[in-house]
Amino acid sequence: MANFSTHLLVASTISGMTATALYGANIIGPQEVIQNFSLGTVAGLLPDIDSDNSVVLRLIFNLFAVAISFFVMLRLSVNLSIAEMFIVWTACFVAIFFGGFSVFKHFTVHRGIFHSIPAALFFGIGTAALFFYFLPYTALISWIAGAFVILGYLVHLTLDEIYSVDLANNKIKRSFGSALKVVDTKNLPSTIAMYVAAIIAVLLAPNPQTLFDTVFTPEFIQTLKMQFLPANGWFHFF
Repeated sequence: MANFSTHLLVASTISGMTATALYGANIIGPQEVIQNFSLGTVAGLLPDIDSDNSVVLRLIFNLFAVAISFFVMLRLSVNLSIAEMFIVWTACFVAIFFGGFSVFKHFTVHRGIFHSIPAALFFGIGTAALFFYFLPYTALISWIAGAFVILGYLVHLTLDEIYSVDLANNKIKRSFGSALKVVDTKNLPSTIAMYVAAIIAVLLAPNPQTLFDTVFTPEFIQTLKMQFLPANGWFHFF
């Protein structure tokens, strides 16, 4: 499989290029560029949340705990004082990072259901739902955020599959097929649970029609083509 540095580099590069393209096409603003770049980069590490490497696992769980704690705090912040917001954030972080970490590590195995396409969909669609209901974002911006999570996640899975092929010796490693999968045949209950979670996320998420009407259209492709190179044939900073 690809190492940590490779996952980080490729996920950040692809997320950065995609966010820049959307900004150039006037779909997102400068703030969303940084936001979606960060989401795609972190999602590029997320499948290793079930890793046997405790350093990687703690890093990912730390980021996850921080993000969820902020979501909860912001959701409740209207009626809370500053001191109460500190308490809510700290309580959520402690519960997720220390309590959830031990439980999660005990019940998961590396390259299990979290190394799969349904997991990518669950985290991406779940992100769209969180952004729409917990933060002041429109359905479009929420779905774009979710799409970046799916993008980063799939980049990770694809890299692991690529690294499962030994081109030098013309052979396929035993790990091939264990990343880009739709079912964990070794643990069917976890597969069912992940699909149920993904379906629940779909039911809770905002209507994705605004994403389809904005991004998956001939007009969007035409805008990308027009904005890709300078109109006068020269780069503006020359």
